[in-house]
Amino acid sequence: VSPGDERKWKLSPASSGLSLAVILLAFGLIDRAGVQHFYSPYQTITCQLGPDSKYPCVARLMVNQASFQRVLNLSPESQAQNAALRRIAQYYDLPHQIKPDSDRVLVVGAGTGNDVAAALRADAKEVTAVEIDPTILFLGERLHPEQPYADPRVQTVNDDARTFIRTSDDQFDMIVYGLLDSHTTLGSTTNVRLDSFVYTVEAFREAAARLSDDGLLAVTFAVMTPEQGKKLYLMLEAAFSRPPRCFEMGYDAGVMMVAGPAAQRLPATVAGVKEITARFADPRLVAEVSTDNWPFFYMPRRTYPLTYAVMILVLLTISATMIFRKVESTQRGAALFGPFFFLGAGFMLIETKAITQLGLVLGNTWQILAVVVASILVLAFLANLWILWRGPMARTTSFSLLALSLVAGAAATSAVSAGWQMPLAKLTMPVVLTLPLFFSGLIFSSELVRGGELSNVLASNLFGAMLGGFLEYNS
Repeated sequence: VSPGDERKWKLSPASSGLSLAVILLAFGLIDRAGVQHFYSPYQTITCQLGPDSKYPCVARLMVNQASFQRVLNLSPESQAQNAALRRIAQYYDLPHQIKPDSDRVLVVGAGTGNDVAAALRADAKEVTAVEIDPTILFLGERLHPEQPYADPRVQTVNDDARTFIRTSDDQFDMIVYGLLDSHTTLGSTTNVRLDSFVYTVEAFREAAARLSDDGLLAVTFAVMTPEQGKKLYLMLEAAFSRPPRCFEMGYDAGVMMVAGPAAQRLPATVAGVKEITARFADPRLVAEVSTDNWPFFYMPRRTYPLTYAVMILVLLTISATMIFRKVESTQRGAALFGPFFFLGAGFMLIETKAITQLGLVLGNTWQILAVVVASILVLAFLANLWILWRGPMARTTSFSLLALSLVAGAAATSAVSAGWQMPLAKLTMPVVLTLPLFFSGLIFSSELVRGGELSNVLASNLFGAMLGGFLEYNS
């Protein structure tokens, strides 16, 4: 500011206050009354106190501004005063109505505690509540009016549902699957797949092994299409060797399917609830089950959308054209089909394999994802450091070591899938699955030292990474 012009730049108190309000609003510090935002390791959670437009809840949680779950007061006193709450309570109380003598109850996807409170109202002696998101547990402990998490009969476990069921030695009279995911969490705007290995045939078989001799498994899901309901029906049928019984619930488009020894003793008609088993047993309704090798719960059948294939071809064509235009003609072949190209493709495949396999073995928690990413970064750094100290590695040696590490990773995953317990799995599995990236780093740095234009190297490597991503997506 030139001398004498200072006054032109001075703001009045009103202007200063308005500017501060705009800044605070931009940072999200000003919001509607009763609304608070929380940032969990998995998602952004918005908590809004008070009832919503549809249900008389205490608070509502949203993920990415879409409805996620409600905190409900379904105590006998509240139900007596509100008919809507009585209808909602039937949704949570039905498993305990079917099997009222359940002393030990496991709730997976416990959320803010509605299913846990239902078990306590049914006089369960022990309730194990498993919830993967610590922020949702935090909110449930503080907001739920029935205070289920404060009850001495309740043990809370912050873990992945599949991992807990697989590693637990306990037997339960009832296992209740809450609404484990938000449909928006698994939508097109995110790569988070919290429930990828929860809704598979193998997962339900592991849950069946945790049931007592007269146990009941209850799975509730907001079924959006008949095919999705059929898929869940077929998975439970495969896991228990008998078809489940299916009931239509009057809350949140929920469908409850019950299976296990206790389900086989149900009368032909369950009082007060509409049975829709015949809808999903209809042979004209076709769906394929999700398995650990194909854990895509939201795909009713194995189809390949033509639009995806067209888009992949368009992107690959545009990328190849740009590389041909920018890379000198004498180096085009090496740029497009040299080792850097294939290293890029392999990197994407190995990284994805490590994340999904560790998610299956150790759980889809944020800690597992962090371990994989950290291992990749550390191994890439060590590979560069090795080349700086020792110089380029012989091609025969580096490629042989890469091949051996790939074979070791494949053998380890096959052994674990077959039931073999790897020693110190949380330490050894991340190393075994990401070790190929160390040897590929040695190859990358060695070839870069031997010569080659850096821009061409990066172009071919990124192009290969695109192809690797598409190949992984094709699975």
